[in-house]
Amino acid sequence: MLGYSHIPGRFAQEVNHFTRDVLNNYLNFHRPCHFPTESFDAKGKLRNHYRYQDMTTPYEKLKSLAEASQYLKPA
Repeated sequence: MLGYSHIPGRFAQEVNHFTRDVLNNYLNFHRPCHFPTESFDAKGKLRNHYRYQDMTTPYEKLKSLAEASQYLKPA
């Protein structure tokens, strides 16, 4: 997003604000993640399987939940 070149010190505060308050929130919500599929093995132990077809963004996962609004913070 920002590249690899030097950022002059006079822009450091603005860049820091952007990456901390804007960019990180966007990336964390729209970056693909693996969500586990749980199953029990032969001994009855719960196992998590991270399959490629279960990979989605946190936003898409939230939209797929029934009553998703209950997981949101106020405002």
